[in-house]
Amino acid sequence: MNYLYLDQNIIDRIDRGLDNELGIFLKKNNFIPAVSTASLHEIERGEQPERIIANIQSLVSIGARFIIETNSGLIISQLSADEVYELISSKDQRIANIAISLNKLHYYQISCTWNNELEEKIREETKEIESLIDILDERHEQTKKDLLDLVNLLNNLTKEGAPEEYNFIIDLRSKLAVNPREMNNLNHSELWKKIEELTRKNGRLLPFDLSKGNAKERLSNTLLMLNLLGYWCDDIDSDKRHLTFTYDCMHGIYGSLCYGVISSDKRFLKRLRAAYHYLSVPTKIYHLAWNIFNELN
Repeated sequence: MNYLYLDQNIIDRIDRGLDNELGIFLKKNNFIPAVSTASLHEIERGEQPERIIANIQSLVSIGARFIIETNSGLIISQLSADEVYELISSKDQRIANIAISLNKLHYYQISCTWNNELEEKIREETKEIESLIDILDERHEQTKKDLLDLVNLLNNLTKEGAPEEYNFIIDLRSKLAVNPREMNNLNHSELWKKIEELTRKNGRLLPFDLSKGNAKERLSNTLLMLNLLGYWCDDIDSDKRHLTFTYDCMHGIYGSLCYGVISSDKRFLKRLRAAYHYLSVPTKIYHLAWNIFNELN
């Protein structure tokens, strides 16, 4: 089926005047809209959490399918509004918070500017993880043990001190002689040729082996690497940038299950198009601007 994955910025506009244009676009291309509960949680985090009710109702009314994570993997299913509400309310927020903290640590390790900034972030996330350990029950004994081991490692790192310059961003860009503005003018195919040329010329290895790991890890690492190089990255502070990056990864992963992805965030789509090209993901990219839908090549 030709599923079209809707980014949260599309979902949040369906009942605000976009329903007619979106309906025409879906029908013309024989698309079935698909969304993830991650998009709904992203909207729920906003300044108007009540919007999630309107979003769910509008999605159900256009026949959207929902991407659900199960023990056996991801499935796409049609749900009623009540089933969507139940699915969201049943989420184990404790486990979700742990995953967020671990993702933050990985992000900060690569993205912090200097030693003291990294150590500050480590202290913040260590306290957060310790508070999460306290609320885990006996069903999560192994998780508690693993997290305690992680806390000990983080505490030792903070005591011993991180390297004086723990900054892949400045270091990588300077050694590769990367100019983000110039890179933004390259299409996805030219981009990877340029990266390969620069790494070979400067004898510099990328911070990740993008050929290793499962599909989720490879996509996340590819998107993070593009951020480090400055390719259509968002110029925002570390905390917000991490949150944006986390949701971008989730949308990219869910979108890879579909025929296409649509969003009004051009920067995200540019990075995603480059990542999909590198990983040979055939998903097409569509950009919404001024209520006009265009394929991003």
